[in-house]
Amino acid sequence: MTRAAGLLALVALLGCSDLASGEAGIATIEVKVPFPATVERGDSLHLAARALNEAGDSVAANIFWVTPDTTILTVDSATGIVAGVSVGQGRVQALSGSLASALVTINVVEPTPPTP
Repeated sequence: MTRAAGLLALVALLGCSDLASGEAGIATIEVKVPFPATVERGDSLHLAARALNEAGDSVAANIFWVTPDTTILTVDSATGIVAGVSVGQGRVQALSGSLASALVTINVVEPTPPTP
């Protein structure tokens, strides 16, 4: 890669990360995860997220949810409800426009057997 092409790629990347003026003043997405971040296989867990401006104040925004790990867990794109599919660690992310939260790790565990 030439130096000019590398510089152009860096400028394009930085331009995409400055969303404060272009998307309703959103600077970041804060995801709230229950502690511990664990769901039993076959059960569900509700995540919440909010968009924040540069001052850290909440701003109105449409939040959508995605997961790259559908073999471990699924997430309802509109509600943030995570369902455990198989035992392991899955990841979930909140999106608003082209801004994405950090990936959040959710542990899926075997259900607790009922006590006799």
